[in-house]
Amino acid sequence: MTATLARRIFLAHLELSYNVGRKVTLAEFGELVARHLGRDAPFSAAAVSRWEAGSQVPSADVIEAIAAITGTDPGWISHGDRSAAPPPPRLTPPGGVTGVAVHLRNTPLDNRRAELGRVIAAATGDQTAKPQHE
Repeated sequence: MTATLARRIFLAHLELSYNVGRKVTLAEFGELVARHLGRDAPFSAAAVSRWEAGSQVPSADVIEAIAAITGTDPGWISHGDRSAAPPPPRLTPPGGVTGVAVHLRNTPLDNRRAELGRVIAAATGDQTAKPQHE
């Protein structure tokens, strides 16, 4: 894996954190990607860390899921060219994870932490999940 692919995955993750107004942990990011793909088991924080460090190449499906949940272009993530890939397909995965970044971008900053907590709780089925505060 090239360092630039790993860097673009990291930047997409960072963009999601920026849009929600707090750090989205590696575990939360892995959970969102897995839910988008309809997987029962989440990607571990270690797997996400390997993608971002460049020691493991995620599949094309994972790259598309990362793009969908972060609101970025899958062509940009995979090879740095926004025009080289067709627009991402409009999918509706379990838990309504598609469009999290766009939804949160349109949510007032003061409400983003609470809204992300609700999205993560819905995706994980954890009704006790609370948003993290700085």
